[in-house]
Amino acid sequence: MARRQKSYTHCGMWEDDMRKWLNLLATVPVVAALMSVGPAKAQTLVYSTQYYSDASHTTMVGFLVWTHCDENDNPAVHLIGRTSPYQVSEPAGYCQNGAMVPL
Repeated sequence: MARRQKSYTHCGMWEDDMRKWLNLLATVPVVAALMSVGPAKAQTLVYSTQYYSDASHTTMVGFLVWTHCDENDNPAVHLIGRTSPYQVSEPAGYCQNGAMVPL
C-alpha cells in the first residue's frame, strides 16, 4: 500500500495532522453527551424478612414491613416484634421513582 506524502496547506500545517485534529474535535460533543447522561442506577431489592425464635422456624418473633420509598429510591422498613438470628428473607419488590414496585 502506497503511503501518501504529506503536503503543506495554505496555513503551513500538515493536511494529515489537520484531519486528525478535526476527527478528534468531532468526537468531543459525543463524549460530552455520554458523560452528561451518567450510568444507569441499579435498583435495590427490598426483602420481606420474618424472624423466628429458633432454627425450627415454628414461632415467629418479628418481621420487617416495607413502608415506603423516599425520593432517592431508598426503601424504608419498620420492624414489628424483634430480630433474631433465625430468619427467612424473600424479595418483596424495589423502589422506582419514589414509588414501591412489588414483585
